[in-house]
Amino acid sequence: MRAIPLSLLAGLGLAPISFAAQAGADSWQTFQNGPLHLGGTPIKLEPSGMSLAWQQAVGTSALGMAVIENGEIVVTQDGGFDRGVFGIDRQTGSVDWSWNPTGGGVWIGHAALYDGKAYVQLEDNTDDYLVAFDAASGSIQLQHPLTDQGTLHYAPVLEDGVLYCNTGRTGGMAALDPNTGSEIWFADMELGDEWSPTVTEDVCYGWGTGRLVAIDRDTGTVLYDVEDFGAETAGVVGHTPIPDGAGNLFIVNGGRLVCHDQANGLIQWVLEDAFTDQVSPAPEGIYVLNGGSLELRAPEDGSLMNSFTPTAGALAKNIIVTPEHLIVATDAETHLLDRTTLNSVWDYPAGGWLSLGEGLLLIAEGSGQLTAISYARLPQALSAQPDRLDFFASAGEVVTVSGFGFDDGTTPSVDFGGIVPSLVTVIDDHTLECTLPVGEPGPAPLSVTNSIGSATSAGVFTFSPSVVASGDFQLGGQVRLSMRFDP
Repeated sequence: MRAIPLSLLAGLGLAPISFAAQAGADSWQTFQNGPLHLGGTPIKLEPSGMSLAWQQAVGTSALGMAVIENGEIVVTQDGGFDRGVFGIDRQTGSVDWSWNPTGGGVWIGHAALYDGKAYVQLEDNTDDYLVAFDAASGSIQLQHPLTDQGTLHYAPVLEDGVLYCNTGRTGGMAALDPNTGSEIWFADMELGDEWSPTVTEDVCYGWGTGRLVAIDRDTGTVLYDVEDFGAETAGVVGHTPIPDGAGNLFIVNGGRLVCHDQANGLIQWVLEDAFTDQVSPAPEGIYVLNGGSLELRAPEDGSLMNSFTPTAGALAKNIIVTPEHLIVATDAETHLLDRTTLNSVWDYPAGGWLSLGEGLLLIAEGSGQLTAISYARLPQALSAQPDRLDFFASAGEVVTVSGFGFDDGTTPSVDFGGIVPSLVTVIDDHTLECTLPVGEPGPAPLSVTNSIGSATSAGVFTFSPSVVASGDFQLGGQVRLSMRFDP
């Protein structure tokens, strides 16, 4: 194990996790939706408003996780000689463009979609390539060689103008210029298949052949390199390190669920069973697949808190966490579960990799078919600027509300904890401007309503002075009270 400098401990990304902070608005840009790969989204779903939008036979072999951003959908396919990258029309599901590699032996990872460019890593057993496509036309914007030897990759991650990916002749992680592919830094690691870099504010995390590695995001310096001596290291996949925002990193390996201390990488506990794929954290605990069932487990010791087992088939692939629901799938059926009870409240007879955004639940099936389920796109506020005003002096002040769904349906009405703005102006689908009257002291849950429905977001705005409570509200838990005054 390599020691971590004390000066860098504060940058390890040990911050509380917010659904709104995981990804931009209601897009789904990379593997498990964001640089932390949590599978979380701020999108609120109404089961009664979900129905089939379209289905498209993209090919005859398994699809990767679809990504969607600004109306563009991109999905990859990898199986036999039926491989490629495809741009899909959001409204109809028709294939707008496709790209297929020449020759056999090419492995294509999941796509990542940022600012109109779809990034994909290709592996042909001897070399590795990063290819960027124009998401609208399919034209190749970048094709850059990477050093590799048969490693299979998940999606790269773009954060603050830098692209991070799994690469290296004997394993590693690289930070690249997304426009030229030129290397900013490379950090040596052990070989490891099918993972995406986990990127926090200051640190990147990766996993290779039984080793968890933390890397300084700016310099590529390895902060720690910790070996899991009980790890299965031959032909293993699916080891994207997942943080829970409370100082833990979780990795699933060889049927084992492993909890690491994020600050130093040391193993806190291990459960041995039939765990698969990636963990998805939530405030109530960590969700993980085990033996084809979904389980909710306590992060402090892995104890079982609740579970869901489908009536047919085994759950696989990924878990999506929304504010009120979970989405999971077998190979043949997708389930929407109530987060409180883990009861299924909606299902559809198609399964595979799942992604959610811009009014569609996308199911990328093993048969090569892409299924799109539409949902009621409720208007949702994610943030406000300013986020706090003196209640008496707020009259006439303009608050900019950021979110999504503001262009759909009728002109939205807005409510700041019972205080109705004197004027609401829709700037675009993601922005409202609200002119406030005199308020009332205290937190003001922000509700946005239009003809499609209504959604309320807590913790977005406060009229000061106010008392805010936080902490563990269970019997015996610790609660912190803080007083907020004028900004």
